[in-house]
Amino acid sequence: MCIRDRVSTQSTWATMSGIERKLQVLDTEPYIESTFASEDTASLYFFWNPTEGPFLIVPCLGKRETVAKYTLTIYASNEWGKDLELRRLEDSKNAVIINEWKKNFQGGCHLYEDAFEKDPQRKTWTQNPKFLLNLSHELPNPTRVKIRVLIATKNWKANISKQKINPIGGMIGVYIIEKRDGNKVANFPIVKQSVFVPMMELVQEVDLVQNQNNCRNGFIIMPTTYEPNISGNFILSVSADREFTLTEWLGDDQIA
Repeated sequence: MCIRDRVSTQSTWATMSGIERKLQVLDTEPYIESTFASEDTASLYFFWNPTEGPFLIVPCLGKRETVAKYTLTIYASNEWGKDLELRRLEDSKNAVIINEWKKNFQGGCHLYEDAFEKDPQRKTWTQNPKFLLNLSHELPNPTRVKIRVLIATKNWKANISKQKINPIGGMIGVYIIEKRDGNKVANFPIVKQSVFVPMMELVQEVDLVQNQNNCRNGFIIMPTTYEPNISGNFILSVSADREFTLTEWLGDDQIA
């Protein structure tokens, strides 16, 4: 959820545009965290300048995969309280999926495909996790889509070393591919390919058009490592300024 206040020096609102889900909190980023001392309530008390914000509020539980209802209450102590706005991030414009590279789903980059690899056993590029992105409404103008891939495995570099793989092989990248009729991803055109980076997070923005004349079947998003046969968890985040759906997709390249 996101909260903002009116800017004190101007009669305008602090912008709420471009707000997206938070995947990690960096050491350099200011934040406040409540304790997990109670099973019933959690609270924070702090001051902020009206020129600051907007702020992201992330309610959470101490344990994973626990389902519960909650009430979020916000109190303000001065005249600025009447101008507070609380808005939930729209799920239809912000999607997050947790997945992993594992056996039969760790194919490496496009160098392990027909144009570069002749050994059939080493043509593994399309054997990566895939996700189908569909923009919900036909528009003639492109939609700016932001894609983030975040490594969710602790000690990633140590994990790569343990698997006896060159650190270069642990670089991450992402492919955006036009979904056409059929299930053979290797036959589909690549719309955008990111650079591979030796970092824990990759960000790729792309302008996409989907209608009856362009990419009517949607787009496949395929995060990969540079080398194949590398295991690990990752988080895929997709955000846009219009509604979309994002689902895991299995083509006949995949062995479930």
